[in-house]
Amino acid sequence: MRNRPAVLLLALLALLPAATGAYRAADPTAPVLDAANVFDHERFWPYRVRLTAPFEIEGREKPIRPGTGGVLVRLRSAEVATIDFGRDGLRDVAVSDTNLIDEANAIRRGERDKVSPNLVHAIGPRLVDTAAAVPAKVDFEALVGEGVPGMLEVFARPEAIPELARELAPLHGRHGVWTVFYPHGEPGSVVDARVRKQLREAGWPVPFLEGYLAMGYSRSRRVAESSGPSLQIETSEGRLIYAGAFRPGIASELAERLDAAFGPGER
Repeated sequence: MRNRPAVLLLALLALLPAATGAYRAADPTAPVLDAANVFDHERFWPYRVRLTAPFEIEGREKPIRPGTGGVLVRLRSAEVATIDFGRDGLRDVAVSDTNLIDEANAIRRGERDKVSPNLVHAIGPRLVDTAAAVPAKVDFEALVGEGVPGMLEVFARPEAIPELARELAPLHGRHGVWTVFYPHGEPGSVVDARVRKQLREAGWPVPFLEGYLAMGYSRSRRVAESSGPSLQIETSEGRLIYAGAFRPGIASELAERLDAAFGPGER
């Protein structure tokens, strides 16, 4: 089990948008979910889950108690879920020790609202629209309505933008997948303005996460550890497709990954 500190605060959940009416996950005709198939039905993955058994933490006297809630970052497999418990950290937990399957079935039956895919729900309201003529947030309702199938996430310091843009710019929008930039370094509105300016000047006007949140969300979502820029591809629900360090010439490999996961006939 991982023991990386999580910076995402569960208190931020109260700021998430209400349902827009443009998205509906429920499908009572879908198969009943269980341990054997929940990994393959990601549209029903809940955004929040709770422990149903104590979770032991190495070096800590008391476990995380049953009933403790967290944000589901992703299912790593049919057996293991990565959950952000806020002050209790980012943890890999056995699916069987959570209410995840019960919640997923409630979503499937339409008894529990799910207002957007999980990754879109997590970062969509916190994205800055670089392409807009004036600084503005991405329109979350429009983002949900567009049905973005996944995201190519780029984790890097702003000074890497020119090199990244030369390599990755052609991939934005491939099969509808958005490229999203997570700026690393000093947070704040000054950094946001600089990032927006650099992205526009590089001809790569992709949305980026607000600076004061970028490092926290990077710690929660990023899989590949790298001293330099790193990349990953996730579905809109957070299923991990690819993770690795940036290198020159990587665009062709990423294009192949995007084609395989999101291209015609991929499912």
